[in-house]
Amino acid sequence: TNEALLSLFSTLYEKDQFSVAYAAGVKFVEVALLQIPQNGYFKSKKYRKQRTKSAVDALRVTKLLGGMVDEMEEDEETSKNNCDGNGTS
Repeated sequence: TNEALLSLFSTLYEKDQFSVAYAAGVKFVEVALLQIPQNGYFKSKKYRKQRTKSAVDALRVTKLLGGMVDEMEEDEETSKNNCDGNGTS
C-alpha cells in the first residue's frame, strides 16, 4: 500500500539512508498523485479525508526529496573538491 511506502520512506530518511529513501519517496509521490487518482472511487465523499491526507503527505515528501537532492549535490561537490585536492582538511 502507499502507507507502507510512506512508512518505509520515513524510516529510511530518519536513518540517513538517503539514496534508498529517495527511491521510496519518489514512488510514494507517484502513487499518491498519479496512480490513486485514476481509481473510480477516488472522488467519492467517503474518501475525502484519505485524499486530503495523501495530498498533504505527498507535498511533505516532495519537500523532503528536494532537500535531499540539495544535500546530495552538496556532498557530491565536497567529495569532488576533496578528490581534486581543493577541499579543506
